[in-house]
Amino acid sequence: MNKKGQGRLILAVLIIALVGQINTIASVMMADIAAAFPNASATAIQYVMQFGMIGGFPISLAMTVLSQKFRKKPIILIGMVCILIGGAIPIFSHSSLIVLYICAFIVGAGQGFITPLLGTIILLNFEGTMKDRMIGLNTTFGTGGAALLLVVAGWVCKTGWVHVYYIYFAVIPVFIIALLCLPMDEKPQPIAATETGSKAAIPAKGVIQCILAVCMMIG
Repeated sequence: MNKKGQGRLILAVLIIALVGQINTIASVMMADIAAAFPNASATAIQYVMQFGMIGGFPISLAMTVLSQKFRKKPIILIGMVCILIGGAIPIFSHSSLIVLYICAFIVGAGQGFITPLLGTIILLNFEGTMKDRMIGLNTTFGTGGAALLLVVAGWVCKTGWVHVYYIYFAVIPVFIIALLCLPMDEKPQPIAATETGSKAAIPAKGVIQCILAVCMMIG
C-alpha cells in the first residue's frame, strides 16, 4: 500500500472509531425519557441504553465467524447503516418504549459489526511501530469520540430529548469516508485443514483473557 492509500486508510479508521461509541449518547436522555413516560419504572427507562449493549454483544461474538466468510469493508458499511436506521426511527416514532428498545438494539448491533473489525483492519494493514500507534489512536479516538458526542448530546438534549437522535446522522459523512477510503479487502479463503483434520485450538492464555474481559465488563 502506497503512502496515499495508507493515509486514506488511517483517516477512515480513526473517523469510524470516533463515532464507534455513538450509542453512549443515550445516557443523557434518561431523565427526559423518564419524564416522558411517567408510568414506566426506572429499570424500564434504563433499558433504553442497555439494549444497545445487548444488541452489540451477540454481533461482536459473531464477528469471529463472519469476518472469516465475508469481506470486512461491506460488514462495516452495514454496521453504519444499522446505526443510522436505529437512530433515525425514534425521530418519527418515539411514543413507545418498545420502539426505543428496538432502535437501541439495532444501533448496538451496528456497533457490533464495526468495533471488532477496526482492530482487525489495523493488524492486517500496519506493521511495527505504526501498528502500535494505530492501536493506541484507535482506542483514543474511540473514547474521545464518546466523550465529545456526550458533550454535544448534552447541549442538544436541552432543546428536547428527541432531538438527540439527530446526532446519529453524523454517521452519514463517516459512511461516505469509509466507502471512499477503506480499501476493499479480498474475500477470505477457507482455512485448509491440518493433516489430522483438526482445527487450531484457542490457547489457554486467550481463554483466560476473554474470561477476565467479561468479568471486568460485568463489574
